[in-house]
Amino acid sequence: MPRGSTSQDLEDLPEIPITRAVLRESRIFDIEVPPEAVEGLEQLDLAAGDLLELSYPPFEPEVGVIVVTEPLRKGRVVSVRIEGPDGQEARVCSRRLLQGSTYTILLERKTEFTVHRHVSVENSEMLKLHFAHGAQIVKLRLESGAGVNLKEKPCGIEEWQVVEAHTQDLEKCPNCRTGLRGPRSADFNAADLCVAGTQYALVKPKEEPPGGIFLFAERDLLAGATLRLAARKPETKLVAGPGARLPSASPPRLRSRSQAARGNWGAPPRLRSRSRRRPALVERAASARSPVR
Repeated sequence: MPRGSTSQDLEDLPEIPITRAVLRESRIFDIEVPPEAVEGLEQLDLAAGDLLELSYPPFEPEVGVIVVTEPLRKGRVVSVRIEGPDGQEARVCSRRLLQGSTYTILLERKTEFTVHRHVSVENSEMLKLHFAHGAQIVKLRLESGAGVNLKEKPCGIEEWQVVEAHTQDLEKCPNCRTGLRGPRSADFNAADLCVAGTQYALVKPKEEPPGGIFLFAERDLLAGATLRLAARKPETKLVAGPGARLPSASPPRLRSRSQAARGNWGAPPRLRSRSRRRPALVERAASARSPVR
């Protein structure tokens, strides 16, 4: 289909089945199609900057803009990047962290603190760091404004800043009461342990790009998912804003006046090199700079 296709032409293009979507660099998906769909993919005539639409995106929320970065990479793979709904820089948190059971906080002196819980994306603006016990949050001094470095670099980011820390019922939990040293068997009651999901810290990237950042969560690709071409890359046009100087021709009167000032109507005069000035002028300039004796 030619690059100048209309919206009606795009609707007539086939939907291409997807077999796999692999996240890399926390912002790019390599989308693979089956061998029998390569011919249909070639019909789309994809180019960098084209917009795609997926029947079931491998991320949530489903508000991201999918932009082609490398069409037909390695034959059966199309590489796309994700952008926020308002043009924000998008970052995707991997399923490994979202569905995992541990993550690591980097401390001073190259020490590490392993938390046996997972992380989640909160309102596409922050990460929620889940903790097994509220006393861990107290021990790490995770207060509002504090910095926290994550070894796994969720969303491709290591340095984060605490927005809010939440703990509750610390005096009830035997682990929290003993300062995480472990309760005695006589004091242990599983029902008194911190309830999952009640101890957490909300964090945001320590540094954000000027246009803002939008966080997505990676999810499993459903069987039968397809892609289609939603829009071609828009043509680049120069738009003159207020006070812009356009490359249009000068009015005839102004052009004639400038040509008359040059004394001819052809090419502009050749400029004389400064190194070829007359000797008298050079000597006069030198004497003017010499100090008076």
